[in-house]
Amino acid sequence: MPAPDQQSSKASASVFRRLLLLVGCVAIGLIIGYIGERLTSQAMWFLAVPVCIAIGWIFVANPDECVAPQCSARQKDTDS
Repeated sequence: MPAPDQQSSKASASVFRRLLLLVGCVAIGLIIGYIGERLTSQAMWFLAVPVCIAIGWIFVANPDECVAPQCSARQKDTDS
C-alpha cells in the first residue's frame, strides 16, 4: 500500500493531467470553431467545443472511479 504522501501526489497529478486535457479539448474546439466560422460565416462551428469535450471525456473518463468499492464477504461478516 502506497504511503499517504504518494497517494496525495498521485491524486494531484491526476487532477492536473485531467485539467490540462480539459483545457486542451476546449482549445481544440475553439480553434475548429474559429476556422470553421471564418470559412463559412456560420457560428454553428463553435459546437465543436462541447463535441471535443465529449470526445475527450470518452477517452479519459474511468467508470471504475465513479462506482463505490464493493465490500468483501469478510467485511460483511465483521459488520454484522
